[in-house]
Amino acid sequence: MRLVLGSLTLALVAGTTFTAEGPCVFKGQCGTGGSLDLGVPCAIEGEATRTNTLNRTAYDQLVSLCPDFDRPNGEFCCDDSQVGLLVQQFSNMALFLKQCPSCNFNMARIFCHMTCSPRQTDFIEVTAKENATEKSPYGTKKVGRISYYLSEDYIDRTYASCAEVRNPQTGLALKMFCGSYTCSPKNLLLAVGTGGFSPFPMEFEYTAPEGHVLFDHNTTKCSQAPFPGESPCACADCVDVCPPYVVPDDEVPFRIFGQDGYFVLTISLLSVVLAGLALFWICKYSLGFCDALDRDETNLLSSESLQVGAKAPSAMRRGFERLGFLCASRPWTTIAVGAIFCSLFSLGNLNFQVVTDPVQLWSAPTSEARTQREYYGNNLAPFYRIEQVIIVNKGGKPFVYESNRTQQSYEFSPVFRSDFLADLLDLQEKITNLKGTYNNGTANEEVDLQSICFSPLDKKCAIQSVPNWFQNNISIIRENPEKYLDHIVDCVNSPTLVPGQDDLLNIGCLGEYGGPSFYYAALGGYDEDKPLLAPAVVLTFLVNNHAKAEDNERAVAWEQEFIRFMKNFTHPNMTVAFMGESSITSELDVESRSDVSTIAVSYLLMFLYVAVVLGRYKSVATVLLHSQIVLGAMGVFLVLVSVVSSVGIYSLMGIPSTLIIFEVVPFLVLAIGVDNIFILVQAYQRSSRLDGESLEEHVARIVGLVGPSLLLASASEVTCFFLGALTSMPAVRTFALYAALALLIDVLLQITVFVSMLTLDIRRQESGRFDLLCCMKSNSDDTEAFEDSTLFNFMKNVYSPLLRKDYYRFAILVTFLCYLGFSLSVIPHLDVGLDQEISMPRDSYLQDYFRSLKEYLRVGPPAYFVIHDKYNYSDANNQNLIGTFEGAANDSLVNQLIQASRTKEKTFIAAPAMSWIDDYFAWSQECCFENNKTHERCPAENISHGCLKCTGDSDRPPSMTSHIKDFLHDIPDVKCGKGGHAAYSQAIQLVPNAKNLGGVEIGATSFMTYHSILKNSTDFINALRMGRYVAEKIEKRLKESYKGNKDDAEVFPYSIFYVFYEQYLTIWSDVAKHLLISFTGVLLITFLLMKFKVFPTIAIGLTISMIVSDLMGVMYMANVSLNAISLVNLVMCVGISVEFCSHIVKAFIEDDESCPIERAINAVAHTGSSVLSGITFTKFIGVVVLFFAKSQLFVIFYFRMYLAIVLLGSFHGLVFLPVFLATFGSPKSTGRNSN
Repeated sequence: MRLVLGSLTLALVAGTTFTAEGPCVFKGQCGTGGSLDLGVPCAIEGEATRTNTLNRTAYDQLVSLCPDFDRPNGEFCCDDSQVGLLVQQFSNMALFLKQCPSCNFNMARIFCHMTCSPRQTDFIEVTAKENATEKSPYGTKKVGRISYYLSEDYIDRTYASCAEVRNPQTGLALKMFCGSYTCSPKNLLLAVGTGGFSPFPMEFEYTAPEGHVLFDHNTTKCSQAPFPGESPCACADCVDVCPPYVVPDDEVPFRIFGQDGYFVLTISLLSVVLAGLALFWICKYSLGFCDALDRDETNLLSSESLQVGAKAPSAMRRGFERLGFLCASRPWTTIAVGAIFCSLFSLGNLNFQVVTDPVQLWSAPTSEARTQREYYGNNLAPFYRIEQVIIVNKGGKPFVYESNRTQQSYEFSPVFRSDFLADLLDLQEKITNLKGTYNNGTANEEVDLQSICFSPLDKKCAIQSVPNWFQNNISIIRENPEKYLDHIVDCVNSPTLVPGQDDLLNIGCLGEYGGPSFYYAALGGYDEDKPLLAPAVVLTFLVNNHAKAEDNERAVAWEQEFIRFMKNFTHPNMTVAFMGESSITSELDVESRSDVSTIAVSYLLMFLYVAVVLGRYKSVATVLLHSQIVLGAMGVFLVLVSVVSSVGIYSLMGIPSTLIIFEVVPFLVLAIGVDNIFILVQAYQRSSRLDGESLEEHVARIVGLVGPSLLLASASEVTCFFLGALTSMPAVRTFALYAALALLIDVLLQITVFVSMLTLDIRRQESGRFDLLCCMKSNSDDTEAFEDSTLFNFMKNVYSPLLRKDYYRFAILVTFLCYLGFSLSVIPHLDVGLDQEISMPRDSYLQDYFRSLKEYLRVGPPAYFVIHDKYNYSDANNQNLIGTFEGAANDSLVNQLIQASRTKEKTFIAAPAMSWIDDYFAWSQECCFENNKTHERCPAENISHGCLKCTGDSDRPPSMTSHIKDFLHDIPDVKCGKGGHAAYSQAIQLVPNAKNLGGVEIGATSFMTYHSILKNSTDFINALRMGRYVAEKIEKRLKESYKGNKDDAEVFPYSIFYVFYEQYLTIWSDVAKHLLISFTGVLLITFLLMKFKVFPTIAIGLTISMIVSDLMGVMYMANVSLNAISLVNLVMCVGISVEFCSHIVKAFIEDDESCPIERAINAVAHTGSSVLSGITFTKFIGVVVLFFAKSQLFVIFYFRMYLAIVLLGSFHGLVFLPVFLATFGSPKSTGRNSN
């Protein structure tokens, strides 16, 4: 800070002429000089060069600053007034250094000896004199320039002792003092000696000419106490005194013999399984050793429990036959009743609500991150709304600047060219002047940025930008074509520079809004420690945020205008990327609307396929007679009705919907519903009416035949999804509830209303009326019998006979087991998370912003460590557990955060925290004076004799609350840089309490730092994990020493992204839990409805588990990450997989053939074609369309995963499952028992 630099030089002020008459070279004051108008000493001669004693007050002041001058009655080369001036001016530097006593004394010693050493002439030489401008008893000349001969080793040791001393608000203290220079020991003194910052130029020399010696002195390391009674530096300012800070090691990859451990284990397990399979094969099919086992299995399958269960299908079949007969006999009544109930259910949609807030979708209301987010917003302030623009100079080239001021050369990137900065400021002003339109309910009103922005000093809007280093005044740059570059260097090093400390342009670096613009926020894309070569500049506008959405509507209105303006903005020299706070929400809304057409086309194609394929055709003349387009349309319509009814019921119950309901649930219900339609219709088509059997009886018999299979599949699916609703994740829970109820309503409609529709359609056909044109009758002869479909013939005559070949079955089992092994080996390597780019449309402007964010941003999101409002700050012991001031614990909260920032590559904590308590104590000592009677604060501009320091003789305020409001209202200035209004106004919650001094008590407080750069989901997840780890360590330490109720010492971390990434901390356990719940539900229902048989339950369970595992293997290959969306799809996969398995298994166990191979062949031939034409082809047609969606989310998580589900389900259900049943099934059918 320039004020400090000036104070250092004022310590020099005293006189300078080397004579043989005495050891002194300067004394008194003969004028002023420098940008800070500091006193210039007299260059003394003759008798004035002799030493003198000091009065008691001056002596005590000098010894207090430099204890090694403690020589009672000693003589010095300074007078009483100089000592007072030295102490006063050095106090500005001490404000930032004194928390590290060793550093403070080492640094002070340079200036104490310069000013007062009785051996001044040994190491000080006046090299230029000027005429005095003030009268003085010490002569008529003032110092023009001096040379200070100083030991290089001394300044190196001093610099090392101060290297880690920090200012709680702005970072390393020495970096502020170095100004335009790259900080080093010599450059520090070069900055101090620069003419503009001192009353006269000082040249520090590190070799002494003849007649002089180098000043040298002992120094103390920061880990050592400089004098008896003093303390070493605190952990915050000296890493050597910090206790060990243990950080968890990075997770070591699981390896066996140097190879991927999961792969090795999978290969080993697969080898054992394949060896066992080969042995089984040899035994059963070559040596006949398994005949006894087959007989035992037969006995097992004929046990008492199974005989009891065998009666169930007959009773169930009779029940379905009665239901079918009722619906077929009274079709219109059935349809009317169904329509009435569905209409009543749909009325609930009048209360329809849809949730689009990502927080409410993906974070449970009781989750840790959600409750902490709400606590922070309610007790402190919601995090700002961010409007950000990233700009790159297109085509510009770096340039070199030779500074006359520092005699150094600097290389600048093209973004610092004056013409580009002018264009940048022009863009900033255009954005600042934008006005949005907001409807307040009665009329439209204009909303400008000033009315909604964050303005910490009640001046201009807070904007982080390079132009703010010039207070957004382009004329300053144009009038100083070279100096403006020196000023940029100053502001990079000292962003809090104020006008009085700025020797160059006298404007300081604080922005127009009164606060700093930090280079890591205003610049982007630079290599570490090379900000001047930044290829990008960043404009960041901070807007006030509110906990209630309606309070943010005015901000949203302005943001929409901002987005519209930036979309249309072009500049020949600029590449621009931008984002407003509401950008993601609005783009998601646009994305949802844009993909409505894609979803509609997908559903339309599925409908057309069902309508065309459902019918049977003999000739062109009878196409309309035997087509079943209306029936297919009604079947699809029932699916949509079931979804609408489900939404209506839950809307009536107050359970809001989500967009995923409309994107996924209809797809799911259609997949299952169409399959049921095909099974019902094709079962009727492939059966002949018995002699004397009426149409109604025929339909009833078909319903009785397929009803148990439909019940098995549907009950399993409904149970699967209802159990899935046990999750706490709102989006998954809502999806599971809506899907389960929609499936339940759909299957009820299918076995009632659709059966009635089927009956009416059969009557139409038998009466010779056309489909679609039911008033017209066909004149064609319709006596010709229907031929089996090509698909049925293929399945019956070509595909299913392959099951008789041993080599085919063995090859299929080995192939599927090998792929399962591969999938199991790669599942642990699935990526976790959801990158932001994927959630946006491919052509969204946010894609450019996210790419720029990764490439250019050099600071991560802010992170806050929050102390709950019950913490007792009035106790000194409890204070010591928080800050870094003298007496604070080395493992206090702030010290631990500093420790964490020193290993940022592991902790993701990029910087020490801004500590309000340290600045409050420093402010209380140096900037706060109070009336000694009333204890009211004295005005800073008029401190009377009745005013005393607020801290008295202590280093901390006697009452934490007496002046806390004054601290938070105090604006930093040249007189005191510790005012807390800008930095801490939203970091401390003040709760009214008339009993306390100041009328308040301290509630919740926060300590702000930054995460390191976070570029992908893994970084965000690890940052959250480490944030919690650091907070847990802090809380544990606080509770160990806290005076009071230990539970009051509660600490938690908060950052704006935590609530979105919390789910990934437990994603693997969530996946295991949800799949296990769903899987268990399916197995239980299967076991119950399969007559308590173990083998069919195992067959279905094994196949479903293989489908899900193999789907996760496909996710690995297709770069589909694991997150809430893919978790929903995995749960859905369990439900849909039942469709691929249950009908074939049901047909297998009820077939009358004695050989399991023949039973498997019959099951595939008769049921497989329905599954293939029903669910596989229908879904395949619908899924392919999703490839053309604009949304990457649809392409990755719906197209890729849905296509994989369809293909894997088909191959497992129609290829693996029949082979498994034929190989391991019972050699004796149990179907006869039930028939």
